[in-house]
Amino acid sequence: MPIRDIIVLAAVFGLAVAGFFRPWWGICGFAWVSYMNPHRFAWQFAFAYPVAEVIAIPTLLGMVLGRDRIRLPGGREAWLLTGLWCMFTLTTFFAINQSAALEELIRVSKILLMTYATIFLINDRQKLNVFLLIIVWSIGLLGFKGALFALKTGGAYMVFGPPDSFLSDNNDFAHAVCMIIPLVMWLKNQQTKTSLKNLYRMLIVSSIASVLITYSRGGFLTLGAVLGVYWLRSRRKLLTGFLIVIAIAIAVPLLPQEWYERIESIQTYKQDGSVLGRFNAWHTAWNVAKERPFTGGGFQMFTWQTFQKYAPQPDNVHDVHSIYFEIVGEHGFLAFLLFIGLIASCLLSLQRMKKYWQTKSDQWGSGLCNALFVSFVAYTVGGVFLGRVSFDLFYHLVAAVIILKGIKQDEAGVEEEKIFSHRPTQTDTDKQLAAG
Repeated sequence: MPIRDIIVLAAVFGLAVAGFFRPWWGICGFAWVSYMNPHRFAWQFAFAYPVAEVIAIPTLLGMVLGRDRIRLPGGREAWLLTGLWCMFTLTTFFAINQSAALEELIRVSKILLMTYATIFLINDRQKLNVFLLIIVWSIGLLGFKGALFALKTGGAYMVFGPPDSFLSDNNDFAHAVCMIIPLVMWLKNQQTKTSLKNLYRMLIVSSIASVLITYSRGGFLTLGAVLGVYWLRSRRKLLTGFLIVIAIAIAVPLLPQEWYERIESIQTYKQDGSVLGRFNAWHTAWNVAKERPFTGGGFQMFTWQTFQKYAPQPDNVHDVHSIYFEIVGEHGFLAFLLFIGLIASCLLSLQRMKKYWQTKSDQWGSGLCNALFVSFVAYTVGGVFLGRVSFDLFYHLVAAVIILKGIKQDEAGVEEEKIFSHRPTQTDTDKQLAAG
């Protein structure tokens, strides 16, 4: 009897029921199956089961029926995100590869629909904590599993994510783990018990180890950027720097020779066929954007036919492997500006909110803003080498920024009401004078 399949589907259907009555639980369950992909660890009927849809449909239905309080999004980021979705839709009508583009639009629209549902339903500190906790541990446990595999095999084999998932490729997996490392550090700082702090320290170490053993050169550079930016933005630079040096000193002797050979190939990229193929794809994307500046080539345009017409080397067909060239090639310059504007707006909002919560001595808010800022850095640096414009985790980071802005506005409004309610009136002043 396939016990593992039964357990996974029982959990999924349980979350589906919970999502109908408490839709924000369904949002958390959707995040769990999206990142951890528990069904991919089953061996029979659960493996290909549409677990995300099973949770998403009753969650959305419960939201529409008003089972939970919702907050309508506002602000720059919400409008930029909406504009980007509109551009994705528009460019699909003019796509070079029409049928594949439409299929991809449907998939991306599902991601964005659930992103908006997340913004509607995750609307206070407690819910945001739980939501981020689930994302961190869903990916973090995969990283821990990868670190154990590396320890068992001496790091001689690459670490991959769950099969047939967004994280199955070693580069995608390294990218995702790099994006959650700052959030793991933030969660560690929120703990008061030493045992819980040590648990998160273990998760940080295993996450770093799993990134290294993916043998991903982009992952290695992204990890360096994450640790470097986190150190620069840390208040305890001496302690943080010391811990980073110690971690490197421990890791370096344990890494196999094959790993060093892989990383050293960064210096000889001009002789690397994979790198040259990416450069050829970047030129292809740029040439398409120049000819079709407002619509690009649409989703899934990087085909043999496209390379024959637009590539400097027509027979060197390769995936674009860059979020920047991917979006400008597939959707044109306006979508590119919306995309870059969305990232820049999120970074600006996080910086402003961090300063606001620092004035309130609120470590939860200021620490989370700092962690999300570094997670965006991980996405943008890793995105130079990886084409993941439609990655769920990026849109969940955007959602977290919009949610944080809503929480800040709610709390600022409560403070203002308290100040107003305690403001002395003229009658109160007269009474005090009479009593005096």
